[in-house]
Amino acid sequence: MDARRWIIALAIGLWAVAGARAETASSDSTSGPALGAAVAADELPAGSAALGELPEPIDADDALAAATPALETSAADAALSLNESAWLVNTRAIGGSCCSDQMPAWRWQRYDCGQGWRSAAWEDFQATDDPTVTTVVLIHGYRHSPENAVSEGLATWRRLRASCCSGKLRFVIWSWPTMPCNHRPVQDVAAKACRADVEARFLARFMSGINPQVRVSVIGYSLGGRVCCGALHLLAGGALNGRPIDFAAPERVAPVRAILVAAAVDEDWLMPNRRYGLATKDVERVAVLYNPHDMVLHHYRLLAHRGSVGAIGNRGVAGLSTLGEDAKKIQYRNTGGELGRRHGWSHFLASSSLMLTIRSQAMFLDLPAVTAVAMQQVSLPEASSEKPAAAP
Repeated sequence: MDARRWIIALAIGLWAVAGARAETASSDSTSGPALGAAVAADELPAGSAALGELPEPIDADDALAAATPALETSAADAALSLNESAWLVNTRAIGGSCCSDQMPAWRWQRYDCGQGWRSAAWEDFQATDDPTVTTVVLIHGYRHSPENAVSEGLATWRRLRASCCSGKLRFVIWSWPTMPCNHRPVQDVAAKACRADVEARFLARFMSGINPQVRVSVIGYSLGGRVCCGALHLLAGGALNGRPIDFAAPERVAPVRAILVAAAVDEDWLMPNRRYGLATKDVERVAVLYNPHDMVLHHYRLLAHRGSVGAIGNRGVAGLSTLGEDAKKIQYRNTGGELGRRHGWSHFLASSSLMLTIRSQAMFLDLPAVTAVAMQQVSLPEASSEKPAAAP
């Protein structure tokens, strides 16, 4: 094996370890004026649009200090309704070679303030469907243990609720198996990339079971960006590895958004007839947080084995001109000024300005608030008895 590629793969495998070390508030400014000026001079990818003007940053509570599975109940937590709970969907018990879209092996838990995590079921989650409450799903990246997924997820939940103007939120932590299981970094990262396709099917089924009148945002961080894009591609009628979903997804009424954060996704995969070519078809917006200086994604092309192709989280979306009207759905935010060369999710959590951007996009704060409306219950789609046709 090429020694250089092995070293780069090892660096990829260690990024979550570095990302797990929380930054202090002052760390956002350690990049220095020279780097800040260089980042400020970076241009957006050709044909792209910047994210809309946002309100002035607000002071957020120190969620990182409370980012443990056994969070203490705060006054804000106690005031939440059941519809605004935090939920955990755990698919780690399902084998990576699983080809079924069924849900029996999923583990569901709900975070009850003052009582911690309690066992739950799909029906419990569905009972909290409310068109006035936005559902946000967070999909973590590579090398996240179950404990890290929960602690960083709860920290994100609190950061998204840090403003009185954030709106109502039902938050879902999507915990999937990304811990190393192979001493060879290149093969292990490749295995997790394949697992992302399995998770995309699970996420597509999960999203199809949410009432169509509920606003949904999916935050895909790093390798989790593949899960996000894959699910949206499947729900729009696409196929992964020649296989579409085997259930009928209901037509959505409320908008769906994707927030791709440092996404480890090939930059050209959202183009028509590419791997996730239909991912932008049925979404209202795709917010891309990218960083030209990201230390991890800078070497992405050497692991993708596709020549000079880079990652969306480093370069943005390639081929916007081929997307037609869908190109207008893609908006950008350069995170290099806040992060410098850093990649870990904890660095995003530690930045008030970046969390403000993520909150605004994920919570649809630029759209009018939803008023209470009558809502019909929907059932989880049943798998079709017919074998789906393979994609051409």
